[in-house]
Amino acid sequence: MAQIDRFKKDITQKATMGSINPTAASIYGKYFSIDVNNLSKYLKDVEYTGKDYKEVIVATNNDLDLFCEAHIRKYNDGRLNVEFWADRVEMTSKLVGFINDCYKRLGPCITGEGEVTKEDYERVEQRNFSRMWDDVCVTMSNNDNDVLVMVLGLYNPPQSMSEKPSAHKPAKVKKA
Repeated sequence: MAQIDRFKKDITQKATMGSINPTAASIYGKYFSIDVNNLSKYLKDVEYTGKDYKEVIVATNNDLDLFCEAHIRKYNDGRLNVEFWADRVEMTSKLVGFINDCYKRLGPCITGEGEVTKEDYERVEQRNFSRMWDDVCVTMSNNDNDVLVMVLGLYNPPQSMSEKPSAHKPAKVKKA
C-alpha cells in the first residue's frame, strides 16, 4: 500500500512539474516595451552619483496605455528595480488586465484585494488607489512636477543570465 501511495505522489509531482507555470520574468515581460528581464543593459554607461544606487530614465512606448517612462535603478547591493511612471491618473483596460493577471498568479495583494472591481475605479477617482504584492506595486504618486500620476513598480524582477552555466561538471581537484 505504501508503494502505491508513493507511486501516486511521484505521478502527481511529475504532472505538476510539466504544467504551465510561467516564471515571473515571463509574467512581466509581455506587458512592457523595455526588457524588464535585462535591466542592466540600460545601466551600462550610467555612473554612480554618490547615492546608494545608479539610475537611468528610459522612455517607454505608452506601456499599458498609460506609462511613458521607466526609472531603472541598480542599488549597490545588486538589486534592480524599475518604476513605470504615467503622465496622468487613469485605470486603463490594459492596467486592469495587468493587475488581474498579478492576482491570478500571485494571489491577493498585501491588503487582501483581488481582481479590479467597480470600487477600485471609485478609488482612482478619489485619488486613493493602490495594489501591492511583495514584488509588484501599482499606486499613485506625485511626479517631479507635483502632478499626481499612476506608478507601477517591479522590485528586483528576475533577470536573464548573461552567460548560461556550462553543462559540464567542473573537474574534481585533488589535494596534494
